[in-house]
Amino acid sequence: MLSVPHQIPPAAALKALALATPLCSAFPAASQTLAEAAALNTQLAIELCVRNYRVVEQIRPAFEAAGFVHSTEDFGGGQHIDWYAAPADTVNVAIISTGVDAADCRVTTGHMDVTQALPFSTAVVEALLPGQVQPGSPEGQNILPGTPESEQDFCSGFHVFAPRKLIWVQLARAGNDGTCRSDGTASINIRM
Repeated sequence: MLSVPHQIPPAAALKALALATPLCSAFPAASQTLAEAAALNTQLAIELCVRNYRVVEQIRPAFEAAGFVHSTEDFGGGQHIDWYAAPADTVNVAIISTGVDAADCRVTTGHMDVTQALPFSTAVVEALLPGQVQPGSPEGQNILPGTPESEQDFCSGFHVFAPRKLIWVQLARAGNDGTCRSDGTASINIRM
């Protein structure tokens, strides 16, 4: 992926990458593994969603400038999904819009588990909005991977009271069942 200004500081990016892939080296090799590319593309997708959460019109150019391929699924009445695909199918992003505002930004990867995605996404957002990340849902629920509740519902993730908007990040395994069960995939749902 192309470099984007204002990325996470290198130390925080390495920490987030290390959380996602515990066996990775502290120094980047000459070439990337698929898991490393997926982690960097996941980080980039989260950053782009969080940086552009207030202005829907900025999301598409930001993803396209970063090298994601765009397509749209239109449901009429202002409801549509903008899809963005990273190279080598490492990450797919769905921006779900229901009219004037973007509703959700869903970052999905088959190269990271929900147990890795929770600390990874927390580190990425904490680097963007230091000191503002709070664990669990805005209502105080905190379903974590591996708990009995995770078999029935999303991982509560964390929330941020960003300027003029609440951002809630939920996690689940990729697919449509909406549970926090661990299966080697992750869907990081940034609800705005």
